[in-house]
Amino acid sequence: NTTDGDAGFQMLIDGDGWKEVRVDDPNGQKIYTVKGDKSVQEQGLTENFFESAEPECSEEGFSLTDTLDRFPAGEYTVHGKSTDNEHFEGETPLTQAFRPGPANLLPSGGGVNAGGPITITWDIGDSLGNCPPDDPNDIPAFNTVPLFGYQVVVEREFPEPLLVFFAEMRGGAEQRDPLPSICARRCHLQGRSSRDRGTDE
Repeated sequence: NTTDGDAGFQMLIDGDGWKEVRVDDPNGQKIYTVKGDKSVQEQGLTENFFESAEPECSEEGFSLTDTLDRFPAGEYTVHGKSTDNEHFEGETPLTQAFRPGPANLLPSGGGVNAGGPITITWDIGDSLGNCPPDDPNDIPAFNTVPLFGYQVVVEREFPEPLLVFFAEMRGGAEQRDPLPSICARRCHLQGRSSRDRGTDE
């Protein structure tokens, strides 16, 4: 996160009904398991998303380089057992390739009192902001990394309850249909670039 200055690891596992899955890193080390019990196991799972903690990159042992060392580039393998007790396996690459975070995000200041339509704009940045690697050579050069897209998150904080609008804009997308009317009073805006995931989804 170039604004908040933290880094973490996310993964989405999706498929037909399964009872349990295990994720191995490129070195064959088990890093994650999930298993349904009783009614959940009988019904089956189809999707699981997890996100690691995101300590600030300024904390000792949690720089971007430290996080990348914990999650090395390469093929991550998912092993599982279906609700029919059949084993399955899949792989996905992790590239450690980043695009710079967005720059000149407008509206600025992180929040806006919205009484009407909002236009959100940004430029392609040239750094990883508050979470750079220890050494620039720890990651591929920005200009060698294809732009996967941008994620736009709009949060309505007041009045409660919290409402969140999330949009993933692929590649060089420059506009989107107007946001739904969730910003009657105050919204919090975030913008971030998505690194190359190594796959076409």
